[in-house]
Amino acid sequence: MFHGYNFFPEIKSRFLRKPNLKNIQVLIWDVDGTLYRNDNLANEIYNSFIQIVAHHLEIDFNTAKKIFQKQKYSRKTWGQKTEKITGLKEKDVLYVIEKQVDKSDFLEKDNKLIALFKDKKIQKFKHYILTNSSRHQTDKVLTALGLIPEVLNFEEKFTLESFKQIKPHRSCFEKILSHSGLAPGSHLMIGDELVVDIIPAKKMGIKTCHVYSSKKSKYADIHLKDIESFSQIL
Repeated sequence: MFHGYNFFPEIKSRFLRKPNLKNIQVLIWDVDGTLYRNDNLANEIYNSFIQIVAHHLEIDFNTAKKIFQKQKYSRKTWGQKTEKITGLKEKDVLYVIEKQVDKSDFLEKDNKLIALFKDKKIQKFKHYILTNSSRHQTDKVLTALGLIPEVLNFEEKFTLESFKQIKPHRSCFEKILSHSGLAPGSHLMIGDELVVDIIPAKKMGIKTCHVYSSKKSKYADIHLKDIESFSQIL
């Protein structure tokens, strides 16, 4: 989930233990911040949130930035911070960001990611997308990265338009469970945001894989230093 991607320092940790995936049949993928990392794009999105705050409060950008960076909001995603400060609904804010920033302009084909998804060991799973980005942006991002249907077909892409309430609301995860028809423990959620992706999935009984995780969390069954490391646990 890219909206909490707060310019991570270099991650030195590796995956901490070999997981047991024998019961996993479904992989649920977050997109932004999980399938790619791009500081220039993160900065563009970050500034867009601040611009929304500045416009709504009728203040200058630098003043809005100071408000946005207040410590009491530090554990919230950028969308949640904007909602807290302005009173605007996070989902509505995300729609504005999705229209303002073309993420694909910042991305390019990722051969390592393509190789990961072409791996026969990963092809055996059913795959879902679960993201707080729009369907249009999600399709453009996947295409830019090289994850075209010839590489991997997703069972379904659940995007910003798919829900009344977005991640981390439990209804997002319930919808995937309903679609797959399988038990929660047959699913593995892969995401970069502990609060948005990992904790809510874990509370639903879904197995969890926290990528770009700098420290161990009781909510994550698997910790990976980057997305490419996923192949090592298959």
